[in-house]
Amino acid sequence: MQTQLAAGLLRSEKPYREYVRAMLTANHDNGYDHLELRPCFMPKNALVREDGTPWYKEKDGKIMVNEKGEKIKTGNETIMNIIQDELKKWNLANRQNTRKMTVGIIYCFPRSMSAPEPLREAMAECIKLKQEFGHLICGMSNKPTSKAFTHKFAGFDLIGEEDKGKTLYHWREELVRFQYDCGKEKVEIPFLFHCGETKKRTRESKLEDEEYTTYEDTEGNILDALLLGTKRIGHGWILHENPLLMKIYAERKIAIECPLISNEILGLTENASGHQIYKFLEYGLMAVVCNDNPNLTK
Repeated sequence: MQTQLAAGLLRSEKPYREYVRAMLTANHDNGYDHLELRPCFMPKNALVREDGTPWYKEKDGKIMVNEKGEKIKTGNETIMNIIQDELKKWNLANRQNTRKMTVGIIYCFPRSMSAPEPLREAMAECIKLKQEFGHLICGMSNKPTSKAFTHKFAGFDLIGEEDKGKTLYHWREELVRFQYDCGKEKVEIPFLFHCGETKKRTRESKLEDEEYTTYEDTEGNILDALLLGTKRIGHGWILHENPLLMKIYAERKIAIECPLISNEILGLTENASGHQIYKFLEYGLMAVVCNDNPNLTK
């Protein structure tokens, strides 16, 4: 509910720009010079003008229309343009700083969609945004902080409650097709999946056409993320129950994002000192401490 409320407040341009500026300042003050953001690019999250009207695509100063004469609404390029614009302004206003801020965008979409069409449309948009904002979305960090992380940082992710939403196996055809389309368009957009963000090895519910298989359980997401070539995973809590997969993740240098405070709030661990990150490090995994919805968990 808090996330939904915040999304509603930030749908218009002015508060969204203020939010981006505040985010850049707060993270710079905390010692960070590169951010990777996970906006949820759903149609209902599209930004609107100050008067509540939609943004429309323009060409040569004129609003574009389709074959039916209807105005063509902009997609999520509005969000990208604002982030890019505010990032440039922030660096210019703070050019006395020795560290320049850089930003990468991870394209996120809910895993709970009931039909494949919205996901396919989102994947097509992600590729277009990569082509237009290659320096900002789904690309290599302009200023990597460690030689261990010089591979592609930002990418594509499916988000939402894992033990209630659909598994990676459920969306396997769309995900594999996305990789094919990326290759066809000669763009590299790695998967950076949220998975293993649960203590439950099976989901609370299933679709009528699903069978009870390992692949249709939350535990299967850890394996399927590996098979799909993910570069890192978010949370990965349940990974500690499978030593063989931990070994493979370590060998392939797949990083595990570990938001300690968030995992405590979510009830995955009683306190940060009992977090599985210590076991991950013991197995040689590239486990990193990060935040998760910092405005809600700090």
